Amino acid sequence: MEEKLFPGEDAWDKWVGENAWGRYTYLSGYGKVLREIFKFPSFYLIKKEENRIKAGFPLFLLKNLAGKRYLLSLPFSEYGGPLGESNLFLPEIEQILKESKAKFLEIHGGRGMEGSLPFRPLPLGYYALLPIKDSNPQDILDKAGHSVRKNLNKARRNALRAKREEGEEFIKKEFYPLYLISHKRLGSPPLPLQFFLSLNRHLSPCMRIISVTYQGSTISALLGWSVGKSFHITHIVSDHRYWHLRGNDLAHWAMIRWAIEEGKEIFDFGPARYPGQIKYKEKWGVNFYPYKYFYYPSRLDISPPQAHKGIYRYLSLIWKFALPKFFTPIPGKFIRGHLGI
Repeated sequence: MEEKLFPGEDAWDKWVGENAWGRYTYLSGYGKVLREIFKFPSFYLIKKEENRIKAGFPLFLLKNLAGKRYLLSLPFSEYGGPLGESNLFLPEIEQILKESKAKFLEIHGGRGMEGSLPFRPLPLGYYALLPIKDSNPQDILDKAGHSVRKNLNKARRNALRAKREEGEEFIKKEFYPLYLISHKRLGSPPLPLQFFLSLNRHLSPCMRIISVTYQGSTISALLGWSVGKSFHITHIVSDHRYWHLRGNDLAHWAMIRWAIEEGKEIFDFGPARYPGQIKYKEKWGVNFYPYKYFYYPSRLDISPPQAHKGIYRYLSLIWKFALPKFFTPIPGKFIRGHLGI
């Protein structure tokens, strides 16, 4: 079937930036990344009013590990779903499901979808937002927990340095090796290097990277995105041998300061599903909101794979202890390309 793409990228991207829920994964460049690296067919559903965009809904077509087709909004993203009223798109969703022979639609996050009766919500924890509108760094630091100030002081005593980074070379030589270390430790399949290089090619104007160095070596890096009034962090990577130096805290603090400098209103820490995540984000003074996936048709009993449950728990242990790190990107691309997470 024919893919549905928006007619004007600039108009779409401008509208995403003006939307309170807009994030980098809604931008036209992200669709280019997914089509380039994973060959996912894409469907950008748009509703207009007086020739102005009123609502939009990006969808991508995947096959799960069992070979069944499904629609996903959005792959490899904490957030997805419509920007605007979700029920507006039900006829188009039904048509794409039928023509593509997809079994269901899965929506990550789906913020603003509460009360959308045709979609089945599945609670998966919280997402964490730090309000920073009209704030200065000292305001944020004063409201943060005592452990934040203590850890930042420790990072300074250890002579850690936070620096703003950009470009392909840093991603290749510093960010991605730490990314592989982090995912090996977590027992999680990594995305391929080409995915991050493609993000850099198509979305570099909104990409933000902080590195933390110790004695000349990069021990931590944080990847984030500046879109509209929000600043959204997505990947923290680090060498666990240096955690005691508090480089991760310094990276987050440097990114918060960057967001304040850019005049943002929201610093988005993303989802917090597990006690450790909740505790870490809570200390920064965030506000928590329910985080959910949504499914359509609602009658289907579907849930996402979770590393600590069922067969995925055993696969995670195999990934963590049996596979050599250099080899993990090869099966990682295959697995992540089917799961979309």
